[in-house]
Amino acid sequence: MKHSEKVKIISKRFKSLYTSSQKVRVYHGSTNSTRSIKLQANGVIDISNLDEVISINAEDLFVFVEPNVSMEKLVRETTKLGLIPPVVMEFPAITVGGAIQGTAGESSSFKYGLFHNICIEYEIVLGNGEIRHCSKDNNQDLFYGIAGSYGSLGIITLVKLKLIPAKKFVRLSYFPTADFEDNVRSTKRFAESEVDFVDSIIFSKELGVIMAGDLTDEKDDSTRTFRKAKDEWFYLHAKKIAEKRQKCVEYIPTEDYLFRYDRGGFWMGRLGFKFLKVPFNRITRYVFDVFMSTRILYHSLHSSNLSQNFIIQDISFPREKTIV
Repeated sequence: MKHSEKVKIISKRFKSLYTSSQKVRVYHGSTNSTRSIKLQANGVIDISNLDEVISINAEDLFVFVEPNVSMEKLVRETTKLGLIPPVVMEFPAITVGGAIQGTAGESSSFKYGLFHNICIEYEIVLGNGEIRHCSKDNNQDLFYGIAGSYGSLGIITLVKLKLIPAKKFVRLSYFPTADFEDNVRSTKRFAESEVDFVDSIIFSKELGVIMAGDLTDEKDDSTRTFRKAKDEWFYLHAKKIAEKRQKCVEYIPTEDYLFRYDRGGFWMGRLGFKFLKVPFNRITRYVFDVFMSTRILYHSLHSSNLSQNFIIQDISFPREKTIV
């Protein structure tokens, strides 16, 4: 089905529900939300088929993409032409629309901003069925207001995104830190340098690590991968390096770096071993690897409703408020 036909169907559905003053829930096909979601068939608008990369302009460096395209699919299609989005979320199943509506960021955000900051134009269907096109010069209120609105202002149906030249590898340098203040100061210093990525983890009051990366086509014998079953989970690998208290440099395939936290879902996958009373070690992580991608972990979370027993929250603080 052509994109324009999909949008007409969605617009018509919105108009019908709007006219009858009926409450609306939108079905995306998948979600990385931890909320308990219950949909009633008579008030649902299904946009799950908005999942295509429409076109890529390799000369002017942009892509037209529908909102349910995952980060994995977006990267796979753009890298065929030697390009990637400047900001790519670390979980492969996160979608373009979800990243915009949820104000997502990543380790390149110090340089390019949040994901919505690399968006050039949106096509949006409003609650009354009207179709609007917006950019920094057209319908500015919608263009700047849609990010972080969680669907309350309308449904994004098409996005024009910036692209940058891709490289085969990320040269990642690990710098162990001794305490929280050291970590914050070092993060600031690297964010003001010429690197492409800055990421940091604080494991305890006395142990942390800063990871600074550069896109490159070079590699050496220290090439490291993180997407195969035999690979160590990224955060565990980073912790081992931090514990040695020595700087380390590795070359990581770009896709492995972008989705480095997928296996294990940061450290949340470890809770699954605890819940099932299974030992947590390299052998069991290998055996249960097929269940440890974020796609499967989220599916399990929703099926079991365990997410209602915990509060999982991202919090952003101004840098000047992080050291007391």
